[in-house]
Amino acid sequence: MERRDDRERDEVLAVEDLSVGFVQDETRTVLARVSLSIGRGETLGLVGESGCGKSTLGRAVMRLLPANATMDGRIRLLGADVLSMDERAMRRLRGGAVAMIFQNPMSALNPVLTIGRQITEALETHTGLRGRAATARAVELLHMVGISRPADRAHEYPHQLSGGMRQRAMIAMAISCDPKLLIADEPTTALDVTVQAQILDLLASLQEKLSMAMLFISHDMSAVASVADRIAVMYAGRIVEEGAAAPLLRDPAHPYTSGLLNSVPHVDGARRTRLQAIPGSVSAGSADAAGCSFRPRCGFAIARCAVETPPLADIGAGRAARCWLASADWRPAAAARSMAT
Repeated sequence: MERRDDRERDEVLAVEDLSVGFVQDETRTVLARVSLSIGRGETLGLVGESGCGKSTLGRAVMRLLPANATMDGRIRLLGADVLSMDERAMRRLRGGAVAMIFQNPMSALNPVLTIGRQITEALETHTGLRGRAATARAVELLHMVGISRPADRAHEYPHQLSGGMRQRAMIAMAISCDPKLLIADEPTTALDVTVQAQILDLLASLQEKLSMAMLFISHDMSAVASVADRIAVMYAGRIVEEGAAAPLLRDPAHPYTSGLLNSVPHVDGARRTRLQAIPGSVSAGSADAAGCSFRPRCGFAIARCAVETPPLADIGAGRAARCWLASADWRPAAAARSMAT
């Protein structure tokens, strides 16, 4: 069994030992026994490189995986077992108790319906609002997410809006039914830096106002650091480190987490520090393969890493790491920093 956080919290989402595979000529496992939980009003940042399984996890919670996907484990949302629900019950859940912001708003929004109509559809389905009441609520939501002239924008189509406004419109749609959980899948990737900051500020303020839990999925460690209460780092379909955001960012316990932090550009006074790339790329193999999946890219690998998969072990202070060296007297991440200086 993976490590489970036993703190008494008002859990909105609990994922337990979730494995996801895709069946083609053979089954390829892309998530291997993933466990995580999110409490009411809490933001969990899920971070990792492209291809590590982050979006697959978000779509699994929504039951939006393709027909050739297999799932094993448990997903509990507000106490309900998601994997045992029939499709009719799942449709009631989507857009109501749980909503998702997709990475590319232009492809996620319907190009032949106005922005206002797309929001009122969600309101009609989940709240029973109709006619003028639904339209008024749609305009109110567009105003809430910072869109100017919301009554006019409600009559416009997605192609008539800028990228930032489309993303805001998608957020308005996602929060229209006061979800208990918001899954934000790379919500700022397609936006320029200034608009990214605005969207991150918007999500933080809406979360505080609506007291919703949020799963914030991103490959951008700096974006995750700006919004998350806790962080889970994913590599090749497994959680390799998790814990409260501040201590994890200050003192990473896994070499992969350290590598992600070292690849974030920053300026130290008048001196610009050189970025340190992680060698190689995310493994394309099955997530349940034996051994440590990060071993081919790790400068601290030992013989044990090739044959035994390290558990997600408690390293104290509410933190866990999947590394044979993480619980030793020295941190491999700290060693990486000292070698780089």
